[in-house]
Amino acid sequence: VIRVANKCIENIDMLQDATQQEKDDIVGQAYFIRAWAHMTLCNYFGRIPYVDHALSADENSDLFQESTFEIYKKVADDAQKAYEYFMFAGKLRRDNGNLNDTYQNRPNGVAAKALKGRALLYAASALNNRSGDQQIWIEAAKANSEALDIALQNNYALLDFSVWKTNWLGAKYTNEQLWAWNLSTASISNGPYVN
Repeated sequence: VIRVANKCIENIDMLQDATQQEKDDIVGQAYFIRAWAHMTLCNYFGRIPYVDHALSADENSDLFQESTFEIYKKVADDAQKAYEYFMFAGKLRRDNGNLNDTYQNRPNGVAAKALKGRALLYAASALNNRSGDQQIWIEAAKANSEALDIALQNNYALLDFSVWKTNWLGAKYTNEQLWAWNLSTASISNGPYVN
């Protein structure tokens, strides 16, 4: 998925029958997915290479493994780039409040800002910020504040506790979900989560 994202970023100008807005949306998705994939790999494995270009067949694949701190910082940078492309594309919120929209599984600008904030929190943690640099915490706090402000400006909101379970049961999407996949609209008539 990282290679596909990199090929997309590198070759977007080969797309001939798309508007600039559509191209910006695709590039935004590519930066987001590249960031998300690296963050997921880093969460599982720790130090990994941050692959920011499509590797060629004759390129040395024994790449330098970055520190987890650097990985999370690069994730934040890619998430910021994704946000900017989504902003140009008019995709800060993909569904525009229509929770039946079929494109909720595609990332958007609000999700990109949230990913940036999360990555910076991981970078600032004692596990990754070995020097204890407080400036990283300030940067993370600012990024998360921006993410929350942008989410609220785009009418995202937490659900009332009485209907909170619809985030995973009985509804396709909710107004609390920034980026989501829908597997089905399952419902249950008994069990621990009914009332």
